[in-house]
Amino acid sequence: MRLRAQQPKGEAKYFLDIEVDIRQLSDAVALSRQQHRKRDRHSLWYYLFYVLMLLLAVGRFGGKF
Repeated sequence: MRLRAQQPKGEAKYFLDIEVDIRQLSDAVALSRQQHRKRDRHSLWYYLFYVLMLLLAVGRFGGKF
């Protein structure tokens, strides 16, 4: 599973795919991918910070437009 997370390319990916098929780990790989996708998203605080920054910029420079 660690090797799959490193996203190998070429021959390494080919042999890793064969290993996954032999060990019947395709379900575990799919679950790992799904969990990894969820972690790629930003938290709510990330978006709130940028909304705050936008509001501050509009408040500061909004009168000049």
